[in-house]
Amino acid sequence: MRRVNLALVALVAVSATALLSLASCSNEGEPGGCFREHEGTCVQYGRPQGAAGKRMCDKNKWIAGEKACPMEKRLGSCTYKGDKAPEFLYGGAPNNYTSSSARNHCDFAGGFFEPTPSGSSSAK
Repeated sequence: MRRVNLALVALVAVSATALLSLASCSNEGEPGGCFREHEGTCVQYGRPQGAAGKRMCDKNKWIAGEKACPMEKRLGSCTYKGDKAPEFLYGGAPNNYTSSSARNHCDFAGGFFEPTPSGSSSAK
């Protein structure tokens, strides 16, 4: 009987330790943006997606902060159904997007395009 009780105590202790480590583990990270200069895009991640966003950014430029994606030359944002991380589209090289072609790109990819309000960017 004593062996069963000791085994039960050991099992409870291991289970409690596992639960505590899971509770302290978080997928959240710092908010930031992944600037993909070669595409002329930047994806803004909030705290809940921050850790995953930073990992996925890989060889691109990670910029830490709540509103990290640059405003300069920003034409608008593209939000995809069910995705909480907006993708910002920029004018200039390499893709030379205009507001119209940025909207077309977003629409073709199945997203919702929202233009940057006039005066909010220096895209001309």
